[in-house]
Amino acid sequence: MIREFIELQNSCPEKAEMQKIVSMIQELPSSRNDIDSFFIKYANLDSEALAFKLIESAKASIEHVKPTTENGADHTSNYIVLCRRCNNERSSSAYSDFIKRHPEMLKNSQKYIDRIIDYLNKKYMFGMESYPYMIQKQLFEETDGLINVDISKYRKPYETTGIKQFII
Repeated sequence: MIREFIELQNSCPEKAEMQKIVSMIQELPSSRNDIDSFFIKYANLDSEALAFKLIESAKASIEHVKPTTENGADHTSNYIVLCRRCNNERSSSAYSDFIKRHPEMLKNSQKYIDRIIDYLNKKYMFGMESYPYMIQKQLFEETDGLINVDISKYRKPYETTGIKQFII
């Protein structure tokens, strides 16, 4: 039902009213945000299946910063990692709307890029040396400047200067 309202919100001329309705719907108890509702919904599952359901939405998934439905590239420069629940909730809605519902995205985006930078600086990752620059630009543009990650801790990879080195 929530997804249908979100989709309807995009085509409805009364956007402000639809945003209020979607916000109210998202605050209603559901198996996503209310433990009692969760256990009632999945009461027929055995304990192993129930444990899997509990952690399923926290699994990482690839998020397209600019949705492919809006000609976003299916390329690393357009990928970040989000939990599956947030990725599904955002769907193809505008990042600015998603950030209003999840202001922790501002802090979490910086944590994410800090971890990537740490891996790159420690040479745990290869072939992704330009990723911090690309994703910083993509996040900034797609969020209308709301997310501006700091990549100053990134030690730029070695670049040749054109000066010939001689081995003696």
